[in-house]
Amino acid sequence: MSKVRTLFVIDLVIAAAFLVAGASAVAFLVPFSAIEFATASVEATFLGLGYGVWHTLHLYSGLVMIVGGLIHFVMHWSWMTKVAKSMLPGTKSRKAAKSAAKTAADAA
Repeated sequence: MSKVRTLFVIDLVIAAAFLVAGASAVAFLVPFSAIEFATASVEATFLGLGYGVWHTLHLYSGLVMIVGGLIHFVMHWSWMTKVAKSMLPGTKSRKAAKSAAKTAADAA
């Protein structure tokens, strides 16, 4: 699998985990105690899932985002170092270096 395709798959996994974590965060805004009071004989659920399931989804989707983010960061490391070096004082970007070299060649 190419690096671009791998990064695309990783980004999709991170996006899916983000959506699950967001949905579970919204589910936590629902007061489960009020649901339990209204339905005393039935376990409190939100969208058909109990509090424990929402908690588990939130936990594992968060972990998937962390691991996916770290993998994404590592796979972009060479690009980040090149950009960081070009932004440091006293260094020229590739475009500026080419332009300077062309100007020097034209002057000679």
